[in-house]
Amino acid sequence: MLPYDDPPRARAALARLLEQVAARDGIFLKVDPAVPRSRELVRLFQEQGLVPARERPHWGGLQPVAVCRLELGGQEAELLRSFHPKTRYNIGLAQRKGVQVRPGGREDLPTFHDLLEATAARQGFGVRGLVHLQQLWDHLVPAGMGRLLLAEHEGDLLAGAFLLRFGPGAWYLYGATSDRKRQLMPMYLVQWEAIRWALREGCRFYDFLGVSRRMDPLDRLYGLYRFKRGFGPRYVEFLGEWDFPADPRAYAWWRRLEPACMRAASRLGAARRLAGRLLEAAARGGMGAL
Repeated sequence: MLPYDDPPRARAALARLLEQVAARDGIFLKVDPAVPRSRELVRLFQEQGLVPARERPHWGGLQPVAVCRLELGGQEAELLRSFHPKTRYNIGLAQRKGVQVRPGGREDLPTFHDLLEATAARQGFGVRGLVHLQQLWDHLVPAGMGRLLLAEHEGDLLAGAFLLRFGPGAWYLYGATSDRKRQLMPMYLVQWEAIRWALREGCRFYDFLGVSRRMDPLDRLYGLYRFKRGFGPRYVEFLGEWDFPADPRAYAWWRRLEPACMRAASRLGAARRLAGRLLEAAARGGMGAL
């Protein structure tokens, strides 16, 4: 929200913000603006006493540093023609094979979350709990700022996506796919319906969110980039995370302890998810239900 396109005003606004951190006895302030990286902004942050945050695996930061963003405009047919031929083919294939995409309701969130957890276990990333999704729904969907899309085929849930709309853009926030009937290409159709929704809502761009900055076919995230690239977005690399150490000694301790804390939190989350599945299996009639 800071006026990064106007450096003098951005410098003044940032300086005032940093004063508030010190006045409130904060250890540090983390800044992660959704603006493209530039020499001018790096210099501005350095002049204000900010330092680059710790580089994180896969995405580069707590939020992805690099994203794929599709500029929206014109008609649906024109936009569809701009996609890679293979992507257009897969959208059409899903339609011809009878995959149906419908808006989900709040009652669909537990089923979508189960699919999200299965996708996370298969691809090796973490997910937040069902309550998080329900709170997102309650804050966003009634206000017209969120949407759940579900792809089904003959009663089977094959894929889904939770979308966020804010200001001029729409974001592909969470996505999940089933191992079943993958040959029907359901997520291609989900993405197309998500883009159509963003167009109808008057959005200027659709953000596919994170991709790896390593354009290496051997990178485990390269397949995700290849999928998103088929829709014709542009690659955008943001400024990334920066920290302002209001209390340098406490911040130094935080930098040392943060990796261990993050690992512990990840293990705790995995343990909680396992415990939840065990309890659910027991309620359904024993361990055999796993």
